[in-house]
Amino acid sequence: MEKGKLLETVKKLKEEKRKFSQAIELVVTLKSIDLKKDNLNFFITLPHRVRGKKICLFSEKSIPGGEGIFNQIVVKEQLPSFGKKEIRKLAHDMDFFVSQAQMMAPVAASFGRALGPLGKMPSPATGSVVTKLDDATLRELVERLNKTVRLRTLKNDTSLKLAVGNQNMPDGEILENILAAEDSISNALPKGKENIKGYVLKTTMGKPIKLGA
Repeated sequence: MEKGKLLETVKKLKEEKRKFSQAIELVVTLKSIDLKKDNLNFFITLPHRVRGKKICLFSEKSIPGGEGIFNQIVVKEQLPSFGKKEIRKLAHDMDFFVSQAQMMAPVAASFGRALGPLGKMPSPATGSVVTKLDDATLRELVERLNKTVRLRTLKNDTSLKLAVGNQNMPDGEILENILAAEDSISNALPKGKENIKGYVLKTTMGKPIKLGA
């Protein structure tokens, strides 16, 4: 995608006025993809945060100051107190789950059936299984997860969609997010850019604008 024209499109989308700050979304249309064979499900990390994510930590014991880093902390002794409804609610409320490495077995036993199908089990793929619980390590992880996006193809939908910005973000940050997403998605596809049919940029409520591949 050519940077100059892309920046013009970003500026145009930011001019669309609503009573709220709209997300700016990138839609990548795919081609030559067999959804049964090439089931895409991967994570990419953008240079700039688009929106804050809700993140829960599973740890053996409470962590001093942890409430200021995570939206919720569940310690080992609390696991038996979660019923099926509470587990499902927490699974849907949170965007990411982080687990202390030695907590993975009890977390899988208690929360696996709820988190697994949603793709939210703590995973080395997102760096969300940790051995260190010091303040600096956890803050760095949370900052990275706030920039991380999960992408997957859904049944009969050969496109990938993600928010790359919002109308309150600087133009340059949105541009950098778009270009980073383009590279990361291309690298994750079986045949790279050959699997990309085209790109569309749009606001939450606006009309899509086609971009050059």
